[in-house]
Amino acid sequence: MDIQTTLSTIAEVAITLAGFNGLVIALAAKVRDVPQAFFRASAIIAACFVLVIAALLPSGLAETTISEQMSLVIASVFLGVGFIAVGISITIAGHKGIFVSSTPVFSLLLRIPSFGLAFFLVLSPIFSWTSSASALLILSCLWFLCVTGAYFVLSILWILHEQTQTLAHES
Repeated sequence: MDIQTTLSTIAEVAITLAGFNGLVIALAAKVRDVPQAFFRASAIIAACFVLVIAALLPSGLAETTISEQMSLVIASVFLGVGFIAVGISITIAGHKGIFVSSTPVFSLLLRIPSFGLAFFLVLSPIFSWTSSASALLILSCLWFLCVTGAYFVLSILWILHEQTQTLAHES
């Protein structure tokens, strides 16, 4: 399978996930903690945006004088920096009380390897680990897509739980 085809498919799935994130926003209207619901939605949209750009960047850079290998490395670094930024925003929001995970252990199990992989992506060109940039980019995109999907499912479950709590308090 062609690398560009695989990356395009990943971008399409990320766009679809961002679109379904409208479900989170629609369901959030009936939740007591609206700021957390909107933070969850914006974090998922930001992660999807990073995924789409990183997945489509190599094909855009292929039209320039940059080699295919270098375009994969640039996309990998972009993906790493983007997910470090998204991870830091989630961590800061957690410390400020805006984002409270209902499953903190599972959330840590997703975030710790994600930070490690993101730092590895950023550091890979410095240490000349660019020989397998295509495999690294595809694996990283798939990992981050799965993590974003998991946060999407957890956000839906959190909203449903909050709605149940709201109904229980009202009755």
